[in-house]
Amino acid sequence: MASKLGSIVGHFLASMHDICLSSPESLDTLVTGFKNDDAERLMEGTINHAVMSMKDAEVLDYEILGDLALDHWKTRTKSAFSQGDLWFGALLVQGSRGYQNSPVDAISIGICDWEFAGPNHPVADIAQLGASVPSKYPREKLTRDVD
Repeated sequence: MASKLGSIVGHFLASMHDICLSSPESLDTLVTGFKNDDAERLMEGTINHAVMSMKDAEVLDYEILGDLALDHWKTRTKSAFSQGDLWFGALLVQGSRGYQNSPVDAISIGICDWEFAGPNHPVADIAQLGASVPSKYPREKLTRDVD
């Protein structure tokens, strides 16, 4: 079922992004109702928080990495319409029994939390979703000194 869910979400994102990539003028029309001046400032704060987490984890190049992330955010290509805050908690999933010999007949997926929707880089949504996947390694293992 997870692969089916991934396929549905992936196709939805591709379709949503393709509208703007194939017709760039449609991006301006689409984003008219999705304006949030706080979104840029919030993301810059998120990057600064990540920099402080890297500092706390004693990442040697935390300042350089933070500067690169902030520069990338400010200069990114905004050529696609993006949900803006896609994570697993924003996905609403409903299934019914018997789908393809499984316990589920059909799958319906909704995406909520559109307050940060607007123009963004085409891979931003899938990157955000990937970033929300918990690591299988504990933080201590990721940040310990390697001999």
